[in-house]
Amino acid sequence: MMSEAYAAEQWRPIAGYEGLYEVSDMGRVKSLDRVVKTKNGREKRLKGLVLAAVYGERGRRQVTLSKDSRSRTLLVAPLVAAAFIGPRPEGYFVAHGPLGNSSNAVQNLSYKTPTGNALDRWRDGTIFIGEDNPMAKLTVPMVRFARRAIKEERISKTELARIWGVSRRAIANAVSGHTWGWIEG
Repeated sequence: MMSEAYAAEQWRPIAGYEGLYEVSDMGRVKSLDRVVKTKNGREKRLKGLVLAAVYGERGRRQVTLSKDSRSRTLLVAPLVAAAFIGPRPEGYFVAHGPLGNSSNAVQNLSYKTPTGNALDRWRDGTIFIGEDNPMAKLTVPMVRFARRAIKEERISKTELARIWGVSRRAIANAVSGHTWGWIEG
């Protein structure tokens, strides 16, 4: 017996691909049954199927859709959001919720400003800053040292960058507070 809380997956047409593809509220994409013309002019029936989404840029799921002999690779999250949330307001982006990029279910998506999205990622623990970021090249003690040494003109940003093996821009951003801005001293 199914729970009353369980709802059947809902499917809606993908804008610009109506009659060809649909997207579900669970973040899946399927092609629809259709007839296409082959290169030799014959008609061929294609059975609809759920597409396998692949991981693309920054771990986001994407699918390739075809129309009029042209293929486009599209991110799944914006397709779900457009179909189930509505048009994206100007200046907003599709943001993933606490389940991260791996879930494109409509319940995990919303439209956010870049700042709102960053605050949510901070809250959900899906953004890593400072030494918690695996891409970080500096540490808190390094940033504090750089700020003091450069302020007192004991060393240049270029020289520190050379010594630590990082870009001058990384040092300049850390010293100015553009990055590592929460660190005092």
